Amino acid sequence: MKRVFEVTNPDFTKSPLTGMTKQHYIELAKYLLERAFTHVKSIGDPISFPIVPGKTYPQPNSPDWRYRSAEFEALERTFTLAGPLIHIDPETEIKGINLRDYYSLHIYNALTPGHANSLPMPEDLPDSTYQYTCEFGGLFKTLLLMPETIWTSYSEEQKNEMVVTISKWAHHRTTQNNWRIFNIITLSFLKKYGYEIDDDLLKNHLLWVASYHSGNGWYLEQTYNYYSISLFIVYTTIWNRTLAMNIILKLLQ
Repeated sequence: MKRVFEVTNPDFTKSPLTGMTKQHYIELAKYLLERAFTHVKSIGDPISFPIVPGKTYPQPNSPDWRYRSAEFEALERTFTLAGPLIHIDPETEIKGINLRDYYSLHIYNALTPGHANSLPMPEDLPDSTYQYTCEFGGLFKTLLLMPETIWTSYSEEQKNEMVVTISKWAHHRTTQNNWRIFNIITLSFLKKYGYEIDDDLLKNHLLWVASYHSGNGWYLEQTYNYYSISLFIVYTTIWNRTLAMNIILKLLQ
C-alpha cells in the first residue's frame, strides 16, 4: 500500500490550488479508509485504532466508557469518509467489506441500549461533558445531508430503539461555546424526522450561537472562532495576534 496519496492527472483549471477534482476526493476517501480498515478483520469487528502510550486516549486504567468513546469516535470520523462513498455507490467495498452494511451494523449496535457495543447513557456517567456529544454532532451532520446512506435502511423498530440513545445525548448538557452546535445538529435531526424534542432547549442553543456572532462568519466565545462549512474550525487569539504581528512587521520593512 502506498504510504502517500498521490494526485494523478490534476486539473488546475477546475481546481487552481490543488488540481483535485471530485474524483480525486473519492479516491482519497477510499485511500484513507483502506488504511483505516487494516484494523478491521471482518464485518463484525468494531473499528478501533491502536493506542499510542502517552499520546492518545484511553490510557491504562481508564474507565470502560473511555474505550467506548474512542471506538465511537473512530466509527463516526471514518463514516464522514464512508458516507459520501455510500451516497455515490451503495455497493462500495473496502477490503471486501460493504461499507453500507458495515456502518449500518455498527452504528445500530452503538446506539441500541443493551448491546455489548452500545454507548453509555449520560446519566450513567459522572456529571460532565463528553466526546460523545461531539461525535453525535458529526454523525448527524452526515445523516442530515445523506439520510439514504444508512438511516432509511433501518426498520421503524430499529430507529425507535436507537432514538432512545440519540435523544439522551442530544438533550445532555454541553459546554458554553461552539459545542452547542453538536446538540443543535442532533436535536434538529430528531425534529426533522418527527421525534419529540425539547424545543425550548433547541431555541436556547440557537440563540446562544447567534449571540456569539461578531460579523463575517467570526464568532466570539472564549476566543475568536470561524464557522466552516462543516462545523467549526478554531483559530485562537494567539493565532490572530501572530498574524497581525506578521503583517505589521512586513509593513515596517
